[in-house]
Amino acid sequence: MPASRRQPPGAASERDASHLEGSIRRTDNLSRPCAPPWRDIRHAQRAGGDRSERVRTYNFPQNRVTDHRIGLTLYRLDNFMEGNIGEIIDALNTHYQAEALRAGSLGG
Repeated sequence: MPASRRQPPGAASERDASHLEGSIRRTDNLSRPCAPPWRDIRHAQRAGGDRSERVRTYNFPQNRVTDHRIGLTLYRLDNFMEGNIGEIIDALNTHYQAEALRAGSLGG
């Protein structure tokens, strides 16, 4: 082989290795089973990152917890984190009961 066409040492083996990796990757993708059917369902159920989809936010510097479903803000995050969640549970129950009554009065 003429000196002008010689490859640096190891170049051919690097090229061959990269081709081999590519073919392994392609055959590996073919041999994998299809994604489970529940994967798409779970993906659709997760929040898409839209801020309007928030359920509850916690602001530790301001000691605040806000439940965005009902618009309730409490400045007792420390109590909430200790397990004293009764106030939010009561507010949620009251809110959903009021909605159910309104829906019942509209439907009847």
